[in-house]
Amino acid sequence: MPARILVLLVLVLSAPYLLPPAQAELLLLYTAETHGQVGPCPVCGGYAMGGLARRATVFNERPHALRIAGAGELHTVTDPERLHRLGQAFQRLRYDLMAVTAAEDAALRAAQVDLPREVFGPTPQLRFLSSPAGPVAVIVFPASPADLQAVIALAEEARHQAGLVIGLSPWGAEAEQAMLATAPQALDLLLGAGPGPGSGGLFMNDGATVWLRPYTEGKTVAEVRIPTLPQPGTKVRWQPGDNLTATAIGLTHFIPSDPEIAALFP
Repeated sequence: MPARILVLLVLVLSAPYLLPPAQAELLLLYTAETHGQVGPCPVCGGYAMGGLARRATVFNERPHALRIAGAGELHTVTDPERLHRLGQAFQRLRYDLMAVTAAEDAALRAAQVDLPREVFGPTPQLRFLSSPAGPVAVIVFPASPADLQAVIALAEEARHQAGLVIGLSPWGAEAEQAMLATAPQALDLLLGAGPGPGSGGLFMNDGATVWLRPYTEGKTVAEVRIPTLPQPGTKVRWQPGDNLTATAIGLTHFIPSDPEIAALFP
């Protein structure tokens, strides 16, 4: 057999193995406004939802998910012993990024709790997270919405470096909605916190941005799934159930408690 034909045959037979691997799905989990609540909270119908131990089970079942915690996770907690236990719990939940308010940061410092965190400060901060699907940009908003233009400028910068641009806000629903009206194309996801109702995912501005807000006291975990991450520099329109799925996972009694987290709070 001529050498040229032999080489061609080898290439044809090995072609399936030379194809690039399929891109991994992006899975993101978000929590905020837990207010230091450890166990489940009563809700309508005599049930109880929430709890850090149930949250840990959800996280453990999704080991490759990006995990982001926003403002209010430790809101109003000042007791040093409780803060130390909460710090241990959040360490074991292995968040990729956690941001706290200045008051939360001050309480952690006073109690000498070593917990990796960003702080919502006077200016926005740009952070990049690695994921199996590709790089993700997170803009940690400033504490006040007065610096909105700086947020928009960072979003434009991040767009060319990551396939997904996320805003992490402590502003509250009213200011977040105003931001989306002012800059409808700036973000892909807005992870909100602060005063206002919870939401498992609102597709805003004809799908330009998906806006998620927590249900207070840790009753849910927000989950976002994106089958294929856009290329950096690309702004896509999100379609529910098509290129993005967003939901709030209710931490009901059907979700077992993780014993390691539960043991921290006997």
